[in-house]
Amino acid sequence: MRSRVDNQLGFLIDNPKHPSLRLKKLKGTDKFEIRITEGYRLTFRYDGDTLELRRVGSHDLLKLKSANVEGVSSFIFFPSFQD
Repeated sequence: MRSRVDNQLGFLIDNPKHPSLRLKKLKGTDKFEIRITEGYRLTFRYDGDTLELRRVGSHDLLKLKSANVEGVSSFIFFPSFQD
């Protein structure tokens, strides 16, 4: 799983519109989601030039926890690529 997460994060940094990411904004939040595998997702949010990684988990688990997640897993710093 770690290698898949690393691979998808590489795509996110290099090309956030890469089709395998299936990037989408989570409705009613400032968070986004990318696909890691068919059943696993990674959630994150932008904070200026910082990408704040939130969670990696099953799609169903993240849907349940997305409304009340406060912790931050880690940070990656790079120039902003938002449109």
